[in-house]
Amino acid sequence: MINMLTAVFLSSILCSVFAQRPEIVDDILPEVKRLGQTAYLNCSVINLQSPAQLQWLKKTSPIGPQKNISSDETVLIDEVVEGKRKYDVVKYGNTNRLMYQLIIRSLTETDAGTYTCQIYLPNQNYKEWPQKLGVLTVQIPPTIKNNSLASITVNEGQNITLLCEAQENPAPNITWKRADGFPLPNGGFQHRVRQNIRHKVLMPVFDKVRQRKNKDLLYGDVKQIDKN
Repeated sequence: MINMLTAVFLSSILCSVFAQRPEIVDDILPEVKRLGQTAYLNCSVINLQSPAQLQWLKKTSPIGPQKNISSDETVLIDEVVEGKRKYDVVKYGNTNRLMYQLIIRSLTETDAGTYTCQIYLPNQNYKEWPQKLGVLTVQIPPTIKNNSLASITVNEGQNITLLCEAQENPAPNITWKRADGFPLPNGGFQHRVRQNIRHKVLMPVFDKVRQRKNKDLLYGDVKQIDKN
């Protein structure tokens, strides 16, 4: 009788242990890297047991489907860059607490975005699957597009708009200055507009064109705005 009670008690304990729901613990820290570098995103879980699986996904658009990158340690995207796999997943830890590290090599601008770590639970509604998000930022060196600059000539007293189009991540701050070192009129900008579309910054500058010692106050490579 005692042995039967002991067996029932142990069975209850084992059932309780195996019934524990897997969880994702700790937030996924944001990662900031430069172009060409390698990024690491860490997802820590507890109570993860088969048939549950840890998955990494990449959000490709605000409303579109996510791209499946891995299931447990198996990478689902067969992509090789410079002789190495684009993605890898490495598992660390013991049976109760595990960390799945997503490795992304040879970063490009398209690698930036939101990544999802989720636990696949069969026979359960996907809306109930545990998940957490991690953000990868890929820094892009600032560049000024050549097609945003052109030569423009105006008469004294006219207004002009100078447009500089630059690209960088994070979005850059653009500063205008004269090539000869003289200060801009009225201490600088009279009007400033910023528009951020895929790290594109458009900054119009409005100033009166005057003469100073037979030199244009504003001159250089600028883009003329179509009056139409």
